[in-house]
Amino acid sequence: MKPQILIVEDDFLVALAIQDVIEAAGYEVVGPYRRLTSAWDVARSLELSAAFLDIRIEGGTVFPVAKALQNRGIPFAFVTANPELITAKIYPEAPVISKPFAPSDVEGALERLVH
Repeated sequence: MKPQILIVEDDFLVALAIQDVIEAAGYEVVGPYRRLTSAWDVARSLELSAAFLDIRIEGGTVFPVAKALQNRGIPFAFVTANPELITAKIYPEAPVISKPFAPSDVEGALERLVH
């Protein structure tokens, strides 16, 4: 079974761009999830290798999902148009990818997260 990478993103085209990079690198995509409640359930239950998280999603902000992943030791990156919402003290290991992004931004973050 391929390592699984979670995508939490409410913009279909952005999610598709992230998914393309992840699948091209040989990983399996879980999602994308656009709602906080479903993303939170997945983050707490599935075996994941990493995650890409948009900050503002349907139902609120993604921080409960990030906390669930952090508690489980699953690395993640934020993909956001609002990088000022990230607190480095709370998530010092999380790469931040600013929208709009290039595929190489996602590739670099993926490499950092899974190795």
